[in-house]
Amino acid sequence: MTKEEPFSATFKLDKETKNTIRYAEEAEERRPIVGMVYVDKYELPKPYPEKIRVTIEPLVDLPPKVRQRV
Repeated sequence: MTKEEPFSATFKLDKETKNTIRYAEEAEERRPIVGMVYVDKYELPKPYPEKIRVTIEPLVDLPPKVRQRV
């Protein structure tokens, strides 16, 4: 992975709170890059997914003002 390329990580359901589901990054052979992700439970299907994938993609072609809002 380079800083200009998208990065995807898999997250495993870690904890349910009152309004969110916390997912922990699965990073066995490397250090975690994101760590934890909190998702509003009302945006997830039931039963809550045991695993999710998150992709981070740099938006290098957008003007700085737009990039800050994303």
